[in-house]
Parts: sequence; structure tokens; C-alpha cells
Amino acid sequence: MRIRAVAGVRRATIWLIAVLVAAACLAVLVPVTSARSSPRPHVHGLHAHRQRSRSPRLCAHGSRSQGRRRQRKSLFSPCPPSARTGAASSVTTTSAIIAGRVKPNASTSYFFSYGTTARYGSRSASRHAGRRPKVFATSVTLAGLRPYTRYHFRIIATNCGGCRTGTTYGADHTFTTAASAPPPLLLPPLPLPPPPAAPLATTGPATTITQISATVTGTVAANGLPTTWHFEYGPTSAYVSETPPQSDAPGMTNLSASLTGLADAQTYHYRLVATNSLGTSYGADQTFTTQTPTSTQQEDADHAIATYAAMQQYFYAPNVYPDDTSSLYAENYPQSGNRYSYLWPFSRALVGSIALAGIPPSVDGGLEYQADVNDRLTGLSHYWDGAANPPGYDSYVTAPFGGGGDKYDDDQAWVGLALAQDYRLTQNASALSDAENVFSFVYPGGWDDNSGEFDPGGTFWVQQGAGLGLTNHERTTTSNAPNAELGFRLEQLHPSDQATYETGSMMMYGWVNHYLYNVDSNPTDPNAPNPNYEPSKPALVFDKVTEGRVGKTLWTYNQGAMIAANVTAYQDTGETDYLTNAEALANASLDYFTEADYLDTQPAAFVAIYFRGLLVLYAATGERTLQAKILQAAQTYADDAWNNYRNGQNLFHLPSSPDSSYRLLDQGALLELYAALAWEPSDYDMLP
Repeated sequence: MRIRAVAGVRRATIWLIAVLVAAACLAVLVPVTSARSSPRPHVHGLHAHRQRSRSPRLCAHGSRSQGRRRQRKSLFSPCPPSARTGAASSVTTTSAIIAGRVKPNASTSYFFSYGTTARYGSRSASRHAGRRPKVFATSVTLAGLRPYTRYHFRIIATNCGGCRTGTTYGADHTFTTAASAPPPLLLPPLPLPPPPAAPLATTGPATTITQISATVTGTVAANGLPTTWHFEYGPTSAYVSETPPQSDAPGMTNLSASLTGLADAQTYHYRLVATNSLGTSYGADQTFTTQTPTSTQQEDADHAIATYAAMQQYFYAPNVYPDDTSSLYAENYPQSGNRYSYLWPFSRALVGSIALAGIPPSVDGGLEYQADVNDRLTGLSHYWDGAANPPGYDSYVTAPFGGGGDKYDDDQAWVGLALAQDYRLTQNASALSDAENVFSFVYPGGWDDNSGEFDPGGTFWVQQGAGLGLTNHERTTTSNAPNAELGFRLEQLHPSDQATYETGSMMMYGWVNHYLYNVDSNPTDPNAPNPNYEPSKPALVFDKVTEGRVGKTLWTYNQGAMIAANVTAYQDTGETDYLTNAEALANASLDYFTEADYLDTQPAAFVAIYFRGLLVLYAATGERTLQAKILQAAQTYADDAWNNYRNGQNLFHLPSSPDSSYRLLDQGALLELYAALAWEPSDYDMLP
């Protein structure tokens, strides 16, 4: 019994010891377990700070066996510190400063490893980082390095004297020391390329300065990146124009651009501008002054060339639309509405180009524009509707460039006259053939043969029976007088078809002369008196017959068209009564219209056609006083437009313009006038 009692005491003692040991172990393990399985309680105040600073973050590292039952338990020790390698700075031939960041955990030390390979081989002295888990920056200076050598380095932090579980290695970084002397002769080092930078533009001098043009120069340092350049220029340092951008050229030296369409005796500012992906550089502002003209004829030639250059830059479709090869024009600038212009504005560009090509070489500097005229004829072909019966020119481009439009007989006239005059200037047989096709469309197909009409006869303004012609039945001065002039011209050029052209021309001329020329009678009107004569109005040509009445608006181009028709009738028949009519109409119109009328109420295209008719008369009349009046009126208007209604890009906007845009119609009209005034007066009869 005693032995059993002793055994029982022993067993109780062993169980008690086991319970105490278990309790002690549980006291150690419970905080870690609860921290991993439940949210950390929020501790406030100073006590919390002290608690965090005294208790390093713990991490589990493997396990070990205990006792004969080989139970495995996790081992806990402080987590490794954080280490991040920074950048190298203050790099010289033999030294550098390397940096990093350390966040201790428990008692932490750190050092830097460095060397010429990623295996390093050298290290800095170890430093103590403290215990607080707060990130701080550190750096060391390396000395005794080799020049022009690439070094690897990293920061290493440990809280266990270098053990695997408590050590952190920062990322590998590199730097290259500076070169102190030329490398060995056998292997010279490749120089480090300079870093890319914004370009450097330098404005050079202007050369080859004329009355209307100059060449500007400069250089650009591209600084390692693709670069574009252009010149800005204008009458002030605000500039208003620029040359087309150019891509970089090798070396970017000796750059130049031609500036054309400049005003004579004008000081211009200019500078070179270069741009790449890192910025834009502006060269210094420089100036030049264009030469002074030697005569009015020279001045008009210069103005015509400048006006043409602006028309091509801002309206010519291949310069407005990328990859356009149509030889057509946009109608306005800035471009809006239809892609291409109607035939009416295009006809002004065509006529202006032909007139420009006719300027004497002595005043246009020997420039050649016949290739430009040929390009206009290509563009004109896109308005031709050859499938129609009869074929004719549509008011808008036909397929594939557009959907076509109505056919207007006055449009046919402007185009036909331009083609006939081009033939007279160049002997271009296809131009003459096209002019004949125009007349065949207008007469007799466009003639009103209804004898019961009010003021019967006359050619309709628009082709009847389709489109606008279903409702509009107007017969106008411009659908008859210029087509009569065309017929008289063709009669001179094709004597074999004299009867055809003479009949149609006389019919159209006679209708305007009898019903719309506001005189009671005249020697060229066998049907006088005029039933529409109105004594209270001047002896000028009315506009049209419409809806049983006469439209009596007085437009300049109606006067010019009838003046030219009288002159060509005189040249065709030799009867001086036609010349007398032309002189009377010219004097009456010059007395009636003022400079304010030309600018404010008469569109520029109307005025240009008017002065063209007057200049045709100038070449035929012997009245010196009338010739002087014609040139004075035309030159005054031309100078007024140039000096007061032209912007820095040589685009015109007159008070009579209907909106704020710049229009091809105005630009072509002024081109026609300046070019015509630059002709020799004896050649005015050849004006298109």
C-alpha cells in the first residue's frame, strides 16, 4: 500500500509539473498566435509607442523537434530589416557617393558592397542603424576607384550578424567613373553621345532680294532628334506668314526658303523656327526691304504675281488637301462647304492665269506661267458634261470629283472667251475646239424662240427643262452679250463657219441692244425704238428680262460685256457704228460709277470684267481722253484694293464681299485686273 501511495504522489507531482510547463509555454505562444489569427488591438498614447519600440516584428523561421515524442514547434525571431539601393552621385574619376535606404527591425546594422562585377568584392564599413522601424536615408563615399570603369553596388542590412533569415540585400545598381586620360591606344573608347535636346535655330541673312521676292537663310542644330523647320515672315515682328515646314537635312546647314508674292519697297521681318519633340527654338528677328518698282506697269506685274502666289497657296486644291491631284480650287479660305469651287469662281482663276501668262517678260522677270494655264485647262475639264445633249460645262465638277450641276449660259461665255483668247495667244488647237463646243451649246439650244414672250428672244441664263431651269426663265445681259462676243471672235478665227457664228452673235447682240440698252435708238438697232427705254435712267445696259418685266439694276459687268461685244462686232464687220456705241457706253459708265461704287456695291469679279471690256476698247479707240479715263479708273481701283483691302498674306477682302471669308472669286478677279494692267496697251485686244 505504501508503495502504491508513493507512486500516486509521484504521478500527481509529474502531472502538476506538466501543467505548469504547459501554462508557461502557452504564455509565450498565445500573443503570437492571437496576432496572427485576430486583429491587433488598438493601443493609445505613450504606452503604445513604447510598446512598439520594445517589441520588434517577429517572423517564423522553420521548426525543431522536442522530446521523445518528436513534437515540431515553429521558431520565431525578428523579421529582417528593409533595404533599398539608391543612386550614385558626385561621380569623379576615382570616387563616388552611393546611397540607399534602411528600415531597421530590432537591432540592425548595414553596409554597402561594391565592385566591378555583380559579385562585388569590396564593402564599406558596417554601421549601426538602431532598432526603431523607421526608414532613413544613408550614403557612403567610395574612394580609390579606377577611372572610366563601371561599378556595381548594393546596400545590405542585417539584424542577426549576417544570418540568412535576418539579412536583406538591396537591388544591384551601377555607375561609371569619369575618364581621366585617353584610353589605351589599341582600343580607344567610344565617346558617350550627348543627351538629346531641343534644337537650336540661327537666322541667316536674306539674299536675292527683288521687288516681289527674297531668299532667306539660316542654320539649325537638331541635337540628336528628328527636327522640322520653317521661316516666319511679315511686315512686322508679329509675322503673319510662314513657309511650308521642312524635315531636317544632314547637318541642318545652309537652309534657305524663297519668299514670293511680296510687296515692293516694303520692309519685312523674318526668323527661322525649328521644332523637335523636346521643344521649339526661334532664331533672331532679321529684316530686309524689297526693291522699289520702276514703273506702274512693273508694279502691276509684281502685284499680279503676288496675288497669284496667294491664290495658289490658299485656294489651289493640291495645296489645300493632302494628296489632291485634281487641278481644282477650293471656293473660300478658310475652306468650308463644298470641297471644290463652282465654275464661276474657277473661271476667274482660269482667266487670271491666262492674263498672267501674257505679261511681257520685261516686267515679270522672265517667269513662265503657260504650264499653270495648262493645269487650269485640266481643272476645267472636270466641269465638262460630255454625256449631256448638247454637252456643256456644269456649274459644279462632275464625277468622280462631284455630282455636277445646272448649266448656266453666262458660265459658258466666260469659259468660252478664255479658251478663244488662249488659242489666240498660244495656238492651242484644243482650246479653240473647246470654245466652239461652248458656242454650240449656247446657240441655238439656249435661245428663246417663243415669239409670244415678253421681249421675245434672247438666250436663257440657265439651261431650261431641268433643275433650276424648270422655274427660272430669265434672259440676261451676261448670257447674251459675252456669248455674242465669243461668236464674233470665232467668226474671225474660223472664217469657213462665218455664217453659223455671225447669225448667233448678231441675234444675241441685237436682243440686248434693243431691249436692255437704255437708249431710245442707236444706229446699230434696226428695230428701234427701244420699248423699255426709261429717260430718267442713264444710258447704260439693264440687267435682265424676267417674269414679264425688265430688271433694271445697273451692274458694272453688264456694261463691260456689251462694250467688248461692240468692239468685236466692229472688228468683225468694220462698221464704225459699233465702235461708236462702245465709246458712248464707256463714257456713260465711267461718268456714272464711282470708286465707292466699285468697292462697296459692285463685286470684284463684276468690276474686273468691266475693266477688261474697257481695256479691249482702249486698244481700238482713238479717243485719247477716253483712254486716259479708262486707265485712271482701272488703276485707281487696283491700287485702292492693294493698299486698303489686302491682308498680310496678299488675300483680298473688299466691302462688297458677302461674308468674312476670303473668296477665290475675288482673288481671281484681282489677279485678272493686275495682270491685264501689266500688259502692253497695244495688246489689250488679246485679253481673255
